[in-house]
Amino acid sequence: MSNHNKLLVSIRDYLSRFQVQVKIATANSEYDINQHAENIIIPILNIAFEARFRNTNETDRKNAESIDLVDDQLRKIGIQVTATNSLEKVKTTLNKFLKSGYSKRVDRVLIYILTEKQRSYSQSSIDSVTKGKIKFDVNSQILDASDLYALIKHLNDVRKFQKINELLELQFSDLKIDNDFNYSDYESFRLSYKDKCFNNFSRLNFFGLSVTKQRPREVELYELFVPPLFDFGLNWKNSNSGIIEMALTFPDLSLAKALNVNMLKQAFADNASRRIKGVFPLNDFQYKGSFGGEFEYLFNHGQRLVILGNPGAGKSSIIKYAICKILENDERVFENNDIYRYLPFRIELHKYNQAKVAHGLSFAAFLVNTLASEYQTDISLERIIRILSFFPCLIFFDGIDEIFDVQDRINVRNDIENFTATYPDAFVIVTSRYESYEEVSFNNFYELEVKNFNQEQLEDYVGKWYALEEKDFQRRRSEIAGCVAQLAYVDNELKFNPLLLSLILILYRNELELPTNKLSIYEGCTNTIVDHRDEKEKKLKFNLQIHNKTSVFSSIAYWQFDNPTKRINNTVVQKHIKQYLMKNGEIEDESEAEKAAVEFLDFAKIRSIYFENKFTHKTFLEYFTAYYIFSKFYIGQNQRRFNDILDKNIGLSSWAVVLELLICKIDSNLIESRAMGKIIDTQLQKNKNDALLFFLQILKYLTNINEKITFNLIVSAIKSCFTTEFPLKESKINHKEVLFGQLANIFRISRFSKTFIKAFDSIAQSGELTISQLTNFAYEISNPTRNGGLIKIINTNHTIVESPELFIIRNFINIDSPEKYLDLLRFFVSRFGTENLDKLYKSAFGQRLFFGGDSFSWITSFIISTPPENCYNQYQKLKSIGLSHATIRRGINHKMLTASIIEPYSNLLKGLSQSGFRDFILAWVKPFRNKQHSGKEKFYDVFYQKHK
Repeated sequence: MSNHNKLLVSIRDYLSRFQVQVKIATANSEYDINQHAENIIIPILNIAFEARFRNTNETDRKNAESIDLVDDQLRKIGIQVTATNSLEKVKTTLNKFLKSGYSKRVDRVLIYILTEKQRSYSQSSIDSVTKGKIKFDVNSQILDASDLYALIKHLNDVRKFQKINELLELQFSDLKIDNDFNYSDYESFRLSYKDKCFNNFSRLNFFGLSVTKQRPREVELYELFVPPLFDFGLNWKNSNSGIIEMALTFPDLSLAKALNVNMLKQAFADNASRRIKGVFPLNDFQYKGSFGGEFEYLFNHGQRLVILGNPGAGKSSIIKYAICKILENDERVFENNDIYRYLPFRIELHKYNQAKVAHGLSFAAFLVNTLASEYQTDISLERIIRILSFFPCLIFFDGIDEIFDVQDRINVRNDIENFTATYPDAFVIVTSRYESYEEVSFNNFYELEVKNFNQEQLEDYVGKWYALEEKDFQRRRSEIAGCVAQLAYVDNELKFNPLLLSLILILYRNELELPTNKLSIYEGCTNTIVDHRDEKEKKLKFNLQIHNKTSVFSSIAYWQFDNPTKRINNTVVQKHIKQYLMKNGEIEDESEAEKAAVEFLDFAKIRSIYFENKFTHKTFLEYFTAYYIFSKFYIGQNQRRFNDILDKNIGLSSWAVVLELLICKIDSNLIESRAMGKIIDTQLQKNKNDALLFFLQILKYLTNINEKITFNLIVSAIKSCFTTEFPLKESKINHKEVLFGQLANIFRISRFSKTFIKAFDSIAQSGELTISQLTNFAYEISNPTRNGGLIKIINTNHTIVESPELFIIRNFINIDSPEKYLDLLRFFVSRFGTENLDKLYKSAFGQRLFFGGDSFSWITSFIISTPPENCYNQYQKLKSIGLSHATIRRGINHKMLTASIIEPYSNLLKGLSQSGFRDFILAWVKPFRNKQHSGKEKFYDVFYQKHK
């Protein structure tokens, strides 16, 4: 690190410490520090502003009320220094300033917050005080240590940096947090904690599995970590489904697919000097995030985050990597360098929930226990509270989805929200699976979705895996090429999930062949861990008395999964295994059974399957639970218990994977389809909607399923696409969109396509749905599936009365150029007249048929399909096919627009000479005049006055 950067880091740290010192002293009613602080920062402010400030408390009058520091000679700046960051304090200061003589002696007043300024202040409230007498911008004239550091950094002068650093060094030792716990204590704690975090987190014990003798049991996290990508699509706040929302939902934001991405980028770039990466408050909606989703911007989205992801998406690895890199102060990783000031902690929420239920612990108390048990670090509760209160802390609340009981999950959610209120300066991140988050969604938390790998990340991961796995270069290169080639034929849901990809790689190394479904991967990985290494590599140094390891693991899994609130410790687990062995007659002697249980848990620990009273990954818990139900209840002829499990849990998110594995396991062991048909029919009767969604989702994995079962599922799903209500056990969804998507996936599979067509034809002949409904369904599903079978049925057996809606759905898929667009528009007008041009056409099933969106308007969509500067050309093209100015003007559909979309077009008015086009542009903004210019009678004049 250069001397330039070292000085900046030192200055930043001193300013941060100084800020916390004032906060602590003020909290303890020690106000003398405020006056001392004024003298400390005067020479620093003189350098930063190139000014000559003096302390008015000493030179003008004691305890000057409106201004503490003033330069009324050189820079004409007055500064009020305060530890109070409230809006009322700002208003009081400005009110006193206006009444004082200083308002005539300085041109600009600033307020410097010694603690930390609020995230925002109301400009209108300030304006009600200043009443135009002085200018005061809340964004630029309220400062704290972060702003001062930015000013210093902007100086870009090493000599000034050295001077400021010397001033801080000279003054800093005068102050301490308190006599019991000062900054030296904090730094000692952080240094010790850093070393222990590296020890705990910097290595991956990846299932404890090695399929070659050379592979180490543990691998370096850094060597295997592939930076994730995030989606930001859950953070829209928009009252209507406008064109901006459509554009930003695209997976590919290229202009070829998006309607107005260039305009959006420009709007974001121009908005309040914000960069493309960040948070963009635009008038009618708020989009948080960036057009990318890179790992480096993880901490750019506020201090309250939820990281959502599929099972095995790498959420915990993200936390461990981030903690290590923050403590390592590796400023190459995260774009927000301020995050390196924070002290990161990880709290596993399932452990916290158990401790809370058992002992009523708070998060702070739980953290004390965790530091003692997992980091061998003893620290008092008082000191932890002091650290959380007065030092920048980053808390990762990991795995709220691993709390199975919904009410417990809600309680823990409330605990986290209360924690953020108690420690408002803490940076808080919660992780969860999607399916367990709906019941406990957080208020005022920004949601990030961990995306599955793309092809580039997959190949990066495979390369890193093999770099650790195979030392022979030629063999490594050959196996990587073979693996990547075979992965091309694996379902994206499997291969683009980091965890499942790892399991696939393990299996591939065994046989140089890949499995193709989730059960095969779960089962293959489990068999590899439990049996393969014992038989092929003979690595175990002890002989287990327990030979059926899968049986015991399954017993533990079902016991824990079905009793999520049960208090678990090593003694309890040993007792369960002992009782299981004796009950099943595997070992009759109690002492021998107890010895076998201890031996088995040692084996599980060494194999990294079961450790610290839990399975090392939820994957194992889910697979073994499914295996137990299959072997104990289904094959074990306890059909009543088997049916009870399905009846109670189908449709519950926490059971979704277990039941999928269970049904696939049953299917793989059947020799005919009647048994599967009975299971499906029974569940459709008892849990109609939940069962329908569940079996549609896994239909492609089932082999023992006859045409009748498939036919009935498809018929039921198509009919449900047209129902208004679709009650489920847990959550509300857009059932039309979800069912339609599942049906499209089934229709793509060749072995189901004939049955699908027969099912559709049966519905068509029954008369239960109208020809219009059937036609819309047939044409919409032909778009994603590229299968016209349903359209053929409609055209062959029914007389279709073409409507404007049907015309658009039938023809829009063929639009690939402006010329085709205009040709179709011309033909549309000849068929249906111009009176239909202003309508908003929407997909009946939420499909993104129109440039990646689900809504479409002939005139509006065409005008904004290019950047604003091309708007006039688009207008002229519409006129070239015979549309009048009045028709084009009437064709504007304001349901697709927001004030933020309109704003860039207002710039076109400056110097615009085409009167007709000028009138057209004004028609765009007309509906927004009350919102933006309330009380203005002559909006036309006001609008032009802004741009003349």
